[in-house]
Amino acid sequence: MSSSRKNGQIGIVEGKIKVVNPEGEGKPAVLYPPDEGVTILINGELVEGAVEVREEDTIEVNKTSLLEEARIDVKVSSDGLSATAAVFPRITGKYHLKDKPMSASLKPEIGKEELSEPVLTVMEAEAELKQKNVVDGIDYVALKNALEKAEGEHVEVARGKPKEEGQNGYVEYLINTEVEAINYEGEEERVDFRERYRYPSVNQDDVIAVIHPPVNGVPGQTVTGNVLPPKPVKPARVRVGEGVYYNEDETEVIAARDGRLFVKGNSIKVANLLVHNGDVDLESGNIRFNGDLTIHGNIMEGMVVETQGDLQVEGNAYGASIAAGGSVSLSKNVIKSQVEGGTYYAFIDQAFPILRRVGEDFSSFLVSLKEVIKGVAGKGQKIDQNKLNKIIHAVLEKSAPDIGEQVKNLEKMLENKEDPRLDSLKSIIRLLSAMIATDLSLNEFKDLEKIDASIKSALDTFEKTLQEKPHFQASYVQNSTINHGGHVTLTGTGGYFSTIKAAGEVNVEGAFRGGSIESGGNVKVKEFICITTAAEAAEKRTIIRIKVPSHATIAFNIVHEDTTIQVGKLVYRFDKELSNVKVSYDPDSGMLKITNF
Repeated sequence: MSSSRKNGQIGIVEGKIKVVNPEGEGKPAVLYPPDEGVTILINGELVEGAVEVREEDTIEVNKTSLLEEARIDVKVSSDGLSATAAVFPRITGKYHLKDKPMSASLKPEIGKEELSEPVLTVMEAEAELKQKNVVDGIDYVALKNALEKAEGEHVEVARGKPKEEGQNGYVEYLINTEVEAINYEGEEERVDFRERYRYPSVNQDDVIAVIHPPVNGVPGQTVTGNVLPPKPVKPARVRVGEGVYYNEDETEVIAARDGRLFVKGNSIKVANLLVHNGDVDLESGNIRFNGDLTIHGNIMEGMVVETQGDLQVEGNAYGASIAAGGSVSLSKNVIKSQVEGGTYYAFIDQAFPILRRVGEDFSSFLVSLKEVIKGVAGKGQKIDQNKLNKIIHAVLEKSAPDIGEQVKNLEKMLENKEDPRLDSLKSIIRLLSAMIATDLSLNEFKDLEKIDASIKSALDTFEKTLQEKPHFQASYVQNSTINHGGHVTLTGTGGYFSTIKAAGEVNVEGAFRGGSIESGGNVKVKEFICITTAAEAAEKRTIIRIKVPSHATIAFNIVHEDTTIQVGKLVYRFDKELSNVKVSYDPDSGMLKITNF
């Protein structure tokens, strides 16, 4: 007789494992290990593989709990002006067995329940921020909101204070400072080619410019407490020249006289300017002026033009005699004329080193004189006029033996100089001469320190003058002599049988035929053509066509045969035509060096 067979059953009912034993020769139910989160022990043994299970077995189900602690992630921006925080909640998880119907085998399926809780406090958040050195600019509203939401997203919770950059002082010009080209468009019938430009001009007491003071910036602060300093600000620097002055609190620049306004860089001046519209001829007569002069026309034959300032000629010079203390500029040509330019600059250039030595000697003399007088007074001796003269004479001989000769040199240089810009120097020389001649009164003696200050002031003024060499400029020169204390430039076709002598550089943008050039600086000529006159040929000597000091160079785009030049003490004659050559003195070899460029 056969016995019945019924396999065992296993399932999960209401979260618990239920086992039914097999009947007869049936097989026991089989339990497989569950997924992560729950462990099952059968009779104390961990289920790690398929296990047969019966009703009498002890089944122990261990459910693990998941815990992820709440945390804050704080980030500080690279510039330190912002901090963000991501708040993460505390997450707890519980696992359970999912119900499954009874069957011969069972692999438990695990269910999971998670609980997210925003548990961090403001105090804990502050501690985390402090850990990252975030101590300033905390936005507590944003921080509390982030703590309550705990969404794990970065939000800004602290803001620094950006620095506010200041503003440098600046100059606001109330008057147009640029030369304006006159536009005749639409009014062609009234074009006057002698009225081509409108020059900036002012009247006495006009406010030329307002000097705005600098505005300091405001420091910033990072969220970590570091101070962010703004860049330092600078005041506007204005160099007040002739014809202008500051108001009392130095916030305005005011015209001291009528004239033409000149602004270059940070320098402002009102030149004593004369404008002559038309030719300088017999009708106008010669023109002599103690300021700057602009001529809208030609300077005709036999006429004399002299100015102590700059000269600008919108035309030609024909057989004229021209003298200017500053720059000379002709828009066209110079024919059969004599031009003396940059004379004020040349005088200052010559007088400056002498006056500087006088200043040094006088300062040394003044120190020594004070010590001697202090010693005499300390002995209770009275200093009368006669004793003072003896003391001055003795101290001069000892501390400044050369000052007398230097003062005489300046005195001689100032003879016949009528330029008002030299009045202060003349006054200084008069007082120094009286002192040297021991003819200084006791009252004047008290002003010795003022003399010292006047010398320093004059040196400062002269030094500023020497910072910018004057220019001579014309399109073309022919049969003329140009003697200029600065640079010389010929912008047009060049020159013909003319003599140029310049303290600065010479630049001929065209061809120079005949004549000679002597320069205190570099010389550049597009084309130099040597032409010997009959008078020069009769002298039977070498004629130096271009002469420069040893530190300077001579450059030609084209130089023709027979041109003789001198650099320093060395002379060179070109025996053939060359192109793009430069001649300079080589101190290593002691010879002239000719190179291509």
